[in-house]
Amino acid sequence: MGNEIGVRSIDGTTTRGFFKSGALLYCLKEAEGVQQGLQWDKQLEENEKRQVAKIRTISESLFGDEGEGILTTGDYQYKLQDGAATITRYIGPGGDVTVPATLGGYRVTGMDQFAWDGITKVTSITIPASVTSLDRRAFYCCYGLTNVVLPASVTNIGWGAFMSGQSLASIRVHPDNPVFSERGGVVFDKSGSTLLFYPMGKRGDYVIPESVTNIGDWSFEGSDFLTNVVFGSRVSRIGNHAFMNCTELTDVTLPQTVTCIGTQAFHCCHGLRSFVVPDAVTRLEWDTFNYCMALESVVIGTNVCSIGREVFAKCKALRSVYFKGDAPSLQEGVFNDTNATIYYLPNAVGWDTTLWGTTFGGRPVAIWNPETNNTTNAQSK
Repeated sequence: MGNEIGVRSIDGTTTRGFFKSGALLYCLKEAEGVQQGLQWDKQLEENEKRQVAKIRTISESLFGDEGEGILTTGDYQYKLQDGAATITRYIGPGGDVTVPATLGGYRVTGMDQFAWDGITKVTSITIPASVTSLDRRAFYCCYGLTNVVLPASVTNIGWGAFMSGQSLASIRVHPDNPVFSERGGVVFDKSGSTLLFYPMGKRGDYVIPESVTNIGDWSFEGSDFLTNVVFGSRVSRIGNHAFMNCTELTDVTLPQTVTCIGTQAFHCCHGLRSFVVPDAVTRLEWDTFNYCMALESVVIGTNVCSIGREVFAKCKALRSVYFKGDAPSLQEGVFNDTNATIYYLPNAVGWDTTLWGTTFGGRPVAIWNPETNNTTNAQSK
């Protein structure tokens, strides 16, 4: 019964349907995986589109284009939850879309995950005041989408909801929204202390407002036109995946107020050439700088005591990693596929080469004198 396909009557309306199965969920996860993985290389963008379309075609050929309990009214497919409609798929012609407040007599309160996935003909979306929730990746891969307007009623937005593509340059929020606010097309929490969503199509440099203390998870992910970020003096946290796949980002200077840099925070930032980890940071999470192909030099702050899995793996241009503090613990593969030399201060603890040899994480070590920028091979110490 888990994969049953059939024709059923729902509220007097005949519609195709199926029981959602693991296979469909697998197809959706495969689409997500292909999309995320292939975004790492812009040369594969066309192949990426073909792969997502192929997976969708396979899914629809197996199960049809409507799920269990899915209704259709006009340009929308939707499901009923607690007497209200959640849009599961837009099937209209595109262009500037104003979503209706009711479908089939039911109040529209939500957008389901992947509801607008891969719909390239939509250029703008105005969401009605009845909607309270946008599920994760609701507007995923809407490559033609340039503008989204959020009403005051939306109080819940899932992660990656606006990973729509490089055309989205602005997200507008109604000023009466009790949870979210907007400045210059960028979405923040109401207080302005957490930056939540940066439009992927916004171009050039960006100055983070002084009110911001937290860069949210996934907030800048995939912003290929972002070239430089100026941080406010109060930022303390860089969220998980915050700048992942910002391929043109070349200049990042974190303030010393930063205490946390999240998992994959700068993963696949191919234009990043140097980086200084602030002294207040105590741990680098896994894959923080993985696949930063142009990264040449890194300075690790005084208090970093632990470095996670493959933090600098595949950073093929990496030549110098300078440690200002004691030797940290390392997880596996931290410096895999790099040519880095590890530099440490003469009086730092844990760098005794008589105990563990003349390599650290599989890379050669040398003594560093920051005042003169002189280095000495550890074997000659």
